[in-house]
Amino acid sequence: MRSNFIITLLCAILLTPVIANGQKSGSDLIVQGTVTSKADGSQLIGVSVTEIDANNRVVTGAITDFDGHYVIKIKNPANRLAFSYVGFTKTERKLGSSNKIDVSLADNTQQIKDVVITGARQHSEGGFSIPKREIATAMQTIDMKEIEGIQVSSVDDALQGRIAGLDIVANSGDPGSGTAMRIRGASSINGSSQPLIVLNGVPYEMQVDQSFDYANSNQEQYANLLSINPDDIQEISVLKDAAASAVWGSKGANGVIMITTKKGYTGPTKIEYSYRYTGTIQPKGLNMLNGDDYTMLMKQEFFNPRQDENASNFNEYNYDKTFTEFENYNNNTDWVKEVIQVGNINDHYLTLSGGGERATYRVSGGYQYQNGTIIGQKYNRLSSRAYLDYRVSVRLKFTTEMSFTYSNNERNYNFDFGNNESPNEDLSILGIAYKKMPNLSVYKQNASGENSNEYYNILSSSQLNFDQKYLVNPVALAMLAKNNVKNFRVLPTFRLQYDFFDPNEQTLRYSMYVSFDINNDKTTRYLPAEVTNYEWSNYKYNRSEGGDNEAVTIQTDNNISWIPKFDNADHNLLLYGSLQSTEGRSSYQGIVSFSAPSAEGNDPSSGGYLDSEWTSRAHWRSVGFLARAHYSYKSRYIISTTIRRDGSTKFGAGKKYGNFPGISLKWIISDEPFMADTKKWMNMLAFRPGWGLAGNQPTFEYLHYSRYGDFGSYIDMTAQRPISLRLDNLSWETTSSFNYGIDNAL
Repeated sequence: MRSNFIITLLCAILLTPVIANGQKSGSDLIVQGTVTSKADGSQLIGVSVTEIDANNRVVTGAITDFDGHYVIKIKNPANRLAFSYVGFTKTERKLGSSNKIDVSLADNTQQIKDVVITGARQHSEGGFSIPKREIATAMQTIDMKEIEGIQVSSVDDALQGRIAGLDIVANSGDPGSGTAMRIRGASSINGSSQPLIVLNGVPYEMQVDQSFDYANSNQEQYANLLSINPDDIQEISVLKDAAASAVWGSKGANGVIMITTKKGYTGPTKIEYSYRYTGTIQPKGLNMLNGDDYTMLMKQEFFNPRQDENASNFNEYNYDKTFTEFENYNNNTDWVKEVIQVGNINDHYLTLSGGGERATYRVSGGYQYQNGTIIGQKYNRLSSRAYLDYRVSVRLKFTTEMSFTYSNNERNYNFDFGNNESPNEDLSILGIAYKKMPNLSVYKQNASGENSNEYYNILSSSQLNFDQKYLVNPVALAMLAKNNVKNFRVLPTFRLQYDFFDPNEQTLRYSMYVSFDINNDKTTRYLPAEVTNYEWSNYKYNRSEGGDNEAVTIQTDNNISWIPKFDNADHNLLLYGSLQSTEGRSSYQGIVSFSAPSAEGNDPSSGGYLDSEWTSRAHWRSVGFLARAHYSYKSRYIISTTIRRDGSTKFGAGKKYGNFPGISLKWIISDEPFMADTKKWMNMLAFRPGWGLAGNQPTFEYLHYSRYGDFGSYIDMTAQRPISLRLDNLSWETTSSFNYGIDNAL
């Protein structure tokens, strides 16, 4: 009896979940039905059936089967069903208590006879969006469609010669080299004059080492400023005056280049591939002497001052067969021809884009391989960008962006040429080729004049003067020396946008983003002994250098914009406020050694003499408060104002904050009634004065502290010395700018 009770109890316990699962929840409703075409009554396969709540958010979804039948589990009977299918008009049905809803979709391919569309092109800076014709500041925009099919390797190449007032000077034609850009002249007397790069509303900055010298920087130091694939760009806008750049405060003191990348679109998935090939050549330079003419000229130069034939008694010029190195000095070598080549650029680009009503996406990848016009130059760049825009409801939208760039740049080794008698001079491969004696051989030759596999260097015992004796073989320098820079850069950005009201009725919008910038550089340089004729104890003998730079920056922006509705449509007002913050950390380390026992051990940490080593770290923070207002009356009389307050940890107490206001006006004269007769031949005539205050903060950190560093040693103690003065009163560098502009379009 007892055992029967236990068995009955266990069965009840085991069956309870089954019974509970079999019961239907009162809040769930199963709805089914058939979707057909209104034209012919045929069942439609693959129709999207979604449950939508009051905020137009998708709750659940299903698709129709081969018979046009669907079954969907409803979460809330107060919601509605939406039926959408390509080529048919979207239809919605209220749910109520019905559990069967059949729908007939109408064909939407009918032609529309008369459509009137009124709109205005907008210029958007994050949440601040105004009609382009109402822009009252000095700004110029180019659409990248203008240069489609043209080979450009970077953004600065795309802008070359296309923006008035923007000077772009290439530091070099070498692959991966940078440029110096100036917008209407330099705005700083001691810092960088490069304009600020803003990528999709996020400042795109490069953190530099404490030793960076803007005044004397070379091509390598600017090369990382722009690593954005031009094929990903939709348009570029350049802000030129202080009234426009005041929006970015101290960051925009030198002008602003705003880059907008391409995004996804609503439609079927589209795949695009493009390939571009470009050949490059080195322009013809100076006409050079051959070896015979050169040696004759040198003999005359030695003979002329003293009329003494013995003055030119140099074995290197006399073609003396008894000279042990005779075969290496009886040539006619065109050194320039030896070091140049036909360069080429191979650019592959692949995109995948598309989307539906709620989500759009775009994924792109590019690979560029470039050979320079000088031997030994190779540049590889792999770039990718992903963009996803998802609209949860009419009011809520999420956006994510992710970009990754990897570049591997095999550069020429610039030779540091100099000694106690001659000043140091960094000579490029081409520069050495123009100076090298043309009667010299590229390769070491035997007694029969046959080339070996070994490059020839002038013997250190030669009677030649310093400028030639220690001038390296440029072909050997290009092929054997190493100067490699690898760069990794990752930029993920996450955005949120929320409208407090229906955007069709009134705009009160909150937007925010958080962006990360992870940037790593690795530099490796090596000068093997085979390139020079120095002794093993010289600091250039098997010289090896290595350096690593790492920087991480986090930027946030929280902003709110309000466009109130006026009964009188002639009035338009936009109010905008933003709170921005930036925090970054960076670290640098490097080591240099020389006289390694073997060329195989080209790592600076391998056996050899330690020449130098260094490390540094930095940490900075900044905050910005921004308020903007834009008002227009009849879209003819316009006023825009900006006030920004920036704070930075690069200043000491009492100096951390700076204010940067700006104001601009615009009067579109061509819209006046008395200008009506000019409408046939003039599109725009406007006068726009503007004023703004821009500023600069220091490039480096900790200047308001007294800093000390190592300096030699005494016995077993390391010496210390000051490396910077304490600057308590260091304050913002400010520039006031007036601009009187006229826009005229015929």
